[in-house]
Amino acid sequence: YITADDRLMRERADEIVQGLQIIGHLITPDEILIGIEDNKPHAIEAMNRATQETDIEVVVVPTKYPSGGEKQLIRMLTGKEVRSGGIPADVGVVCHNTGTAYAIKRAIMDGEPLISRITTLTGDYVADKGNYEVLLGTPVGWLLQQAGVKATDLHRLIMGGPMMGFAVHNMAVPVVKTTNCLLVPTLEEFPDPAAEQPCIRCGTCAQACPVNLLPQQLYWFAKTKEFDKAAHFNLADCIECGACSYVCPSNIPLVQYYRFAKGEIRTQQQEQAKADHARQRFEARQARLAREEEEKERKRQERAKAAAAKQAQKKAAPAEKPAPTAAITGGDDLAKLQTAAASTMKRYKEAQKALATAEKNGTDNLEALQKKVAQLKEKADQAKAAFTSAKSAQAEDAAPPAATKEDPLAALKQASADDFAAYKAAEQALQEAQANNGADTQALQQRVIELKAKSDASKAAMKAARARQKEEIQQQNAASDPVKAAKMEVAKQQVLLKKATKALQAAKDSDAGATDALQENVSAAEQALQAAEHALKKVEEEHA
Repeated sequence: YITADDRLMRERADEIVQGLQIIGHLITPDEILIGIEDNKPHAIEAMNRATQETDIEVVVVPTKYPSGGEKQLIRMLTGKEVRSGGIPADVGVVCHNTGTAYAIKRAIMDGEPLISRITTLTGDYVADKGNYEVLLGTPVGWLLQQAGVKATDLHRLIMGGPMMGFAVHNMAVPVVKTTNCLLVPTLEEFPDPAAEQPCIRCGTCAQACPVNLLPQQLYWFAKTKEFDKAAHFNLADCIECGACSYVCPSNIPLVQYYRFAKGEIRTQQQEQAKADHARQRFEARQARLAREEEEKERKRQERAKAAAAKQAQKKAAPAEKPAPTAAITGGDDLAKLQTAAASTMKRYKEAQKALATAEKNGTDNLEALQKKVAQLKEKADQAKAAFTSAKSAQAEDAAPPAATKEDPLAALKQASADDFAAYKAAEQALQEAQANNGADTQALQQRVIELKAKSDASKAAMKAARARQKEEIQQQNAASDPVKAAKMEVAKQQVLLKKATKALQAAKDSDAGATDALQENVSAAEQALQAAEHALKKVEEEHA
């Protein structure tokens, strides 16, 4: 049925060989073999002609299905066996289809991507059977329509060959890279499969399997959904050639069972991979949190050790206490005197209370109680006098608080404020006199002039003092950090230059004339800035 590769080798053998040479240039193999079944004499002849002047060898293999399979072809051509679960590269072999070699040539030599492929249209329902070069993505319904197939006449549509193909139920399915054949058989050509019957364990399927598997066991495992056992029996090595299903006397669709099992195993593996990934992320997160907690605990322990060491150092160091002063000693004595005075007064009050009770009851010991009250009163007065005297002495001996450092400009500020207030008061008095037509307005005017002059003078004195103070601070800063002082001087000259330039520009914009003086100011500011920058550079070199 499938003759796409046969026709490709007949008509485009030279391009296939060029593609093989490109592959050989990339992987530098020891030898390049082309395996062709012996039922394709025209293809063999065409490939022999194309490979005459190359080191590529054409090998004719017997036509025995599925000799075109990758692992089977490698075994026939090289005698090497690809192990279960392995790939041809494991035994030093790279196996490609003729369509792949042709596509490589078109891509490398012609700059054309893979946009089409040769597809066989066959089956008794196809009026124009043959091989067509079809663009990828072409709907199979449209393609069959071009070949004279009516959608209403379809009994079955198979994408692929009669053994490994699968049924297509939607005519909008596109042609893809692996669509080597579209088979449209009639009911007589491909009758409906017979009903599935129980397995009789004849072993015919095992004899037909080209991969030497145990199809019967795989069938039972797939049917009972024991996918782990199926995988253990190398289900992944099944090439789904359909030989077992073809020879089965019970008409069991074995390949369908294997495909189902493979799909389930693939799904389980994907879910397991997701679960493993999630577990790894969880374990990594837990490990990270544990590391962070350990780091926090380590830092806490370090802080605790540091605090303990500091505390021990404090305890070990001799206590530096100030020498006892008279004030402190006096304070202690004063507290004792206060306590003694309070205690004596309390005893005196209690004695007074006892005397009052005795007088009320008419007891005989009134004289003794009166004597005791007099004695306690004398002691209380003495204790109180001692406490008062000690308190007065301590207050006299206490040192006065340290004087707060006064602002050197405070007096000038106060004088300026007072002069300004007097000037404003005189000005207000003058305004009131003028409003009332007073007779002494002339004297008030003279007074206002005098006070304004005095206020201006005090204000100027304060500004001068402030400038001197600022200059002194700058000199101190310059002495401590000459680089910083030089930078400040540069910044100051930049500001002055900016102001002079702005004034000159304003005069030019207003056409005020007489801009020569302003231009001289700008020039002087520029020279001053250059001098400041030169001084800064020199200071930086000295303190580098």
